Amino acid sequence: MASPKTSSPSKHIMISYNWSDSKALAHKINDRLSDAGYQVWIDKEQMKGDMYEMMGRAVNNAHVVLMFTSSNYERSANCQSEANYAKDLKKKIIPIRVEKGYEPNPKIGNKLKLSN
Repeated sequence: MASPKTSSPSKHIMISYNWSDSKALAHKINDRLSDAGYQVWIDKEQMKGDMYEMMGRAVNNAHVVLMFTSSNYERSANCQSEANYAKDLKKKIIPIRVEKGYEPNPKIGNKLKLSN
């Protein structure tokens, strides 16, 4: 598992979230993990340059992906690209439901192993 910053600098915890509904929580979790010494990758200022290259690198170098799921996350093409790429690379994905009453679309939830 990714460990405090004494571990390999190339592995990190990636936080994947939708800006419209989970930005504050994602940033709070990022701050707590960083304060505890973990290396975390999160898009704080929205990605500059080639977004897909940056997302790809973030997923490639992730030990685990914290996926903040919601209906907005599910509808976002960029979020789904991150999620699908993480799954394709067989990254450990920890889904965190951030929307009260949200249930993943069965087609997407089953694909990403988000359903109950």
